[in-house]
Amino acid sequence: MLFFSFFKTLVNHEVTVELKNDISIRGTLKSVDQYLNIKLDDISVVEELKYPHLSSVKNVFIRGSVVRYVHLPAAAVDTPLLEDATRRVDIYLTLANSTVTQTAFTLAPGLAYLAGIEGTGNSIGITLTPADYWNADAKKASLGTSTTGGTLYWDLGGTNAEIGGPVGSVNVTSEGTKADICGSCEGWNSGVKGCADDGVKLTMNLCSVNP
Repeated sequence: MLFFSFFKTLVNHEVTVELKNDISIRGTLKSVDQYLNIKLDDISVVEELKYPHLSSVKNVFIRGSVVRYVHLPAAAVDTPLLEDATRRVDIYLTLANSTVTQTAFTLAPGLAYLAGIEGTGNSIGITLTPADYWNADAKKASLGTSTTGGTLYWDLGGTNAEIGGPVGSVNVTSEGTKADICGSCEGWNSGVKGCADDGVKLTMNLCSVNP
């Protein structure tokens, strides 16, 4: 949770948040969570003349999913903590099903792993070292999937989830004939979700914790 810890040090400081729709909002940071959901007070909109309908708004809640950048106040930045929070590390994936478990392989920062979902009892194990998949005391997470009788099931869980598993934040979304047709979650222990197996794509986004 280092990146979250860093942002908490900026509470009550002025920041500028640039949104994905190109609006930039300046205000006092009042709260932030691990998903970069942000609450700002005493706001003003940069280039306010372009957005006159926002001139009377003084307090906003901004979902992390619409944030493009957060411009930080140089005087308030804890440089060593920021360096820790932005250090990138590899994670390891171990693929398993009811008959075979593959050797763990590296997934470097910024890369994605794509695979089809077939059969039952599938699991993608997510760890910080190759050996952690077999270590009962290690931090790890898993995305489980099964397809049976025309239905796709999935669930997300983390061992030692109280300390975040091997990642600091996680969300799973689904696409299909309508948004989130197969459910979604933010955080650990989604519970089992299911839907008709009809061209659904599950997307899991991770933010790795630094050792």
